[in-house]
Amino acid sequence: MHFILLFLHFSWLHAALVLPTFHTFDTNVTLPESTILWSESNGSWSASLPLELSALQTLHVGPNDFILAPIAPKKAPKMSGDTLKLQAGWNHIAAPREGIDVLATFEAQAQIRFVFVYDPQSGIWAGYSPKRDILEAINQTRILLLRAIEPEVGLFIYAEKAMEHKSVPLHVSEQCLEFARQSDYATLTDSGMDADATENPKDAIALQSRYLSHYRRGIYSDSRQMLIYPKIKTDAAATLKYAPADPATHIRYAPQYAEKSFYIYDFMQRRCYIGVFPSKKVPPFGTLKVLK
Repeated sequence: MHFILLFLHFSWLHAALVLPTFHTFDTNVTLPESTILWSESNGSWSASLPLELSALQTLHVGPNDFILAPIAPKKAPKMSGDTLKLQAGWNHIAAPREGIDVLATFEAQAQIRFVFVYDPQSGIWAGYSPKRDILEAINQTRILLLRAIEPEVGLFIYAEKAMEHKSVPLHVSEQCLEFARQSDYATLTDSGMDADATENPKDAIALQSRYLSHYRRGIYSDSRQMLIYPKIKTDAAATLKYAPADPATHIRYAPQYAEKSFYIYDFMQRRCYIGVFPSKKVPPFGTLKVLK
């Protein structure tokens, strides 16, 4: 089950539930426990703690209030570039192909009120606002602090006026890019948004990010990892395994890779690591070395 923003434009909960421009629900939607109500009073916003069913039965919702509730959304429309084309009010869009650095994109943008993403792994919303009172309300309730949004992940943005705003992408560091650009290396990228590994059968290698949830110390961030590995000829399956604790990753590889160097860019930590594929001669190390 996925969560979605619901915007209630009437005074009481059993009025029609309307999500402007991309979804309309009937009047008999039952809200589950852990729904969060955002309320406006005298120009300031506050968020409730997750509500129990007894509180939801008598919930009063003001004309500008909205709730975070588990109703399945439509898939967010994809963007053609890195410019966010926003209408006044709520917008539901997919992050660009390079993702979004949330702080760098929105911190100085006074016309943005809310940015929200739902994390299906932890069942918790993540949010950010450049406005101090809203950011304080996010920190005081069960909402994760939104730091980064992976490529094509759906997000909800409230803009105070129609505008176009260029997003700041999530780049791989120069330390790792130096090797990724070389012709004798190949790359493989995996996201922790699901438990499946990303595999290249032809090269007999697989990568799995072990960030199985974004719920890390109250922060929602980028769970991707990029493996930069040497191009070699292999005649065996990816039967060997290596799972260092830092970065939290899991690699399967053919025996021909043993004792060769590789690099990993960790998008969550924003660090580039160097490692060596273990063999009988080279023991597996619990942590990889950070390139500076």
